[in-house]
Amino acid sequence: MDKNIFFIVGPGRSGTHFLGKILSTSHSVEVDFEVSPIFQWVRSAAYQKPQSNVLMKNISSFCKQRIANLSLPHYVNKSHPSLWLVEDLCKEIPSVRFMYTSRNIYSVVASSLNHKGVLDMLKKVKRPTDLFSYLGIIHKDIAYQYETLSTIQRIVIRWLSYESEAKRLKKLMGHQKFII
Repeated sequence: MDKNIFFIVGPGRSGTHFLGKILSTSHSVEVDFEVSPIFQWVRSAAYQKPQSNVLMKNISSFCKQRIANLSLPHYVNKSHPSLWLVEDLCKEIPSVRFMYTSRNIYSVVASSLNHKGVLDMLKKVKRPTDLFSYLGIIHKDIAYQYETLSTIQRIVIRWLSYESEAKRLKKLMGHQKFII
């Protein structure tokens, strides 16, 4: 039986969990929701790019072992920061595909403002010394001013960064590999 590996990717509070819940109702799909240790590896690799080779090997090995032990034809990993690892994951697991969730910015901001985990993560970063695409810090001027930005501005920058990366990946990989 051919088995498929998918990752659900997208900005936090955009519906990644909801999509995973819908897919998990199928009898032919196994969904992992931010499970340890892979979610921590994905998040760390997204933060540490491009120094994430060991983490990528761990992520790849985890997925390959997970699908080898699975009797179902489809394995889905819901680790939304993996958007920043798409190209690396494709090198490690050539058959992998991605599902990107998109939600309007107003809903993402409203939902993020009510989510302790998102708020804590945004507040942890004071003055980044590196560029973090994961947080939307893609220009040195944003990094320099990051600590002065409001929470809403940080959420919007993060959302814009994810949307921009999704469009780039869709154009690069096409709809067979990257689904929005």
